[in-house]
Amino acid sequence: MRNLNVNERVFIANLYSACFIKPVSVETLLEKLFFTDKAGRSMILQPAGRFGYFYLPVSHFDNETTRNENFRKLIEILAMLKFLRDEGLLVLFEKEQSREDSMRFIGQLFDKPKAGKNHIELNPRGDYTFEPDCIRSANDDVIYRGILVTRDLFSLADSNTRGMIYAVPEMKDFLIQAVQQTMAATLLDSVKPRRLNEYHRKQMAPITP
Repeated sequence: MRNLNVNERVFIANLYSACFIKPVSVETLLEKLFFTDKAGRSMILQPAGRFGYFYLPVSHFDNETTRNENFRKLIEILAMLKFLRDEGLLVLFEKEQSREDSMRFIGQLFDKPKAGKNHIELNPRGDYTFEPDCIRSANDDVIYRGILVTRDLFSLADSNTRGMIYAVPEMKDFLIQAVQQTMAATLLDSVKPRRLNEYHRKQMAPITP
């Protein structure tokens, strides 16, 4: 088993605590754990066109380091959901596509989106979109910009964010093992190379009569 980083361990722990008793909506859960107002992340997927956009506030988007870091976290979260499903630690009761799913809105930014004549109103305060790569305020200011999600990444996003999820009891054991493994790796990393080399020299020293 590979070492999990801190973000992955925290995500798995939160995931387990949220859905080990009964299945919960994966979209609702991700909105609490990742696509939050505080983090400024949201996503719109368009299954018919097999593409979507991952949105960040303009200030985050314009900063290349922040933009790349958030995009990396998105891929990390989606890949972890798939990994947990493949390992049998997470069960996803996938929701079938319907006409109402022509656009999927994931994030606390969205509150009962509705289509207007020339745009889609995303929440009661009037944020809207008519260009797929950005979201505007009621004052027409661009407040979010989007990173294109397509091909394999779209498939990963669409298939792992739709339906109800349930964490099996073995996920707790997996998390404990992951933490223990990481602690062991950290302990080994803390050993100074000079002392480690000295230890190996002593172990390999020839035995003299």
